[in-house]
Amino acid sequence: MGRTFTYRSLLFVPAVNARAMEKAPSLPADYFLLDLEDSVSALEKPKARDAVWSAISQGHFGSQNFMVRVNDLGSAFVADDLRALQSVNVPAILFPKVNSLADVLQAEALLDVLQGFEATEIWVMLETAQGILNAPQIMAHARVAGCLVGPNDLEIDLRAAKSADRTALQTSLQMVVLSARAAGKVCIDGVYNRFDDEVGFAAECLQGRNLGFDGKSLIHPSQIAGANRVFGATDVEIARARQIIEAYEASDSSVVSLNGEMIEELHVKDAQALLDQIAKQMND
Repeated sequence: MGRTFTYRSLLFVPAVNARAMEKAPSLPADYFLLDLEDSVSALEKPKARDAVWSAISQGHFGSQNFMVRVNDLGSAFVADDLRALQSVNVPAILFPKVNSLADVLQAEALLDVLQGFEATEIWVMLETAQGILNAPQIMAHARVAGCLVGPNDLEIDLRAAKSADRTALQTSLQMVVLSARAAGKVCIDGVYNRFDDEVGFAAECLQGRNLGFDGKSLIHPSQIAGANRVFGATDVEIARARQIIEAYEASDSSVVSLNGEMIEELHVKDAQALLDQIAKQMND
């Protein structure tokens, strides 16, 4: 599967925050995560559900990419979350604290029983030791379209020390990327908590991209531009993609030499995927 840049920036939007919900569609994030979980107190859950239902039913997000993060499967809130979304054709639902394939099957069963979710993608948050170890089975399930890392909960579950380079999380992060890539699914790096720290945020974005993540989940609009820049294609990458395609198409061979590097069909597919995504972003 070639690299894509559809998911450079995924912004969490607290559903209970009317101003944030109103402003979100005007922001240049690639994806919006309408949140019913961590950013909403127990008493405000009904208000948040109403806000999400209203925004979606009125077309507030139009054709923009968005999903709804519901509460975890073991909570007293998840069933009501899903009932509130039955009639609005939610494109994707993000389930937090997914620990095993059994959790995915439970989520799928809930969606099937409640109905109205036939075309809805399942996304999962991997934020526990158990979830990381079971990531290969979780990501291989046909209904799962992608995953997000939950670094804050994961650090607590691992009893790991916080550090700027996320040393204690490296094995877990790589496990997530490996599992997602093996299944041909999207994988998104976790949030960076200091939205006023541009340097630290940029460094963590670069680390995430180098590890293989497709993009970054965000807690503040100020982080969108940085994520789009780091996870987007550079001018050099775009120019190289065009060179690869041109060189391959000009040759009758299945293997072509370009600037001392051997180019095969898999490189051409990757280059074309990049150019297709750039064209899509320009048209959006």
